[in-house]
Amino acid sequence: SISFDAIVGAGGADPIVNVGMVSALQADPDSSNDSSEASISTSVSSDQRLVKTASMSPVTVGKNYSYKLATRNLGPANVQAGQVISVRDDIPAGMSLTGVPTGAGWTCGFVPVRPAPVVFPVAGPVTVACTRQDGIGTPANWTDITVPVVNTQIGPSSNTACVALASASGQPADNNAANNCSTVNLTVNDPSSKRADLKITKTVSTPS
Repeated sequence: SISFDAIVGAGGADPIVNVGMVSALQADPDSSNDSSEASISTSVSSDQRLVKTASMSPVTVGKNYSYKLATRNLGPANVQAGQVISVRDDIPAGMSLTGVPTGAGWTCGFVPVRPAPVVFPVAGPVTVACTRQDGIGTPANWTDITVPVVNTQIGPSSNTACVALASASGQPADNNAANNCSTVNLTVNDPSSKRADLKITKTVSTPS
């Protein structure tokens, strides 16, 4: 086998297709296998995926629970140090935020910024966001973010969070928006209508 290194120049085609061919002085009875090609993408992309889950389902009015926001860099490029990645969660009406979202390495707060002190719970609609810019390899998971909430109205509840990656010239961008947002739909029950699933089994004993 033969191997060689190449440097991809700027402004070229994407993908780059390289074709290798072999020939001999002798006649080749089968020329169909005399060439082979390989292609490689030249785009610089860091695909960020967000998955949102709830700590319980269904939920009850007045009972605290939380959302977990799990973000992963699918690559193929690393996120560079200095690039800002942000996760935004829009808390809807009928739901209240019971504390500031938390996650190791993340800086979280309100959008727009609210002056301190903030008294919780904060009724929706309200937007919170978490950011960081320490970079990450690929494929790799960012640390999870926990968003503590409580519902104040019965009925269906829908909550969406999204991730975004800021990129300047020469930095990898997120070119796949299809997996940037994740929505959780829940049923919110009335606490006064607690139900218990009862089961009875009846058998007949036959006299001997």
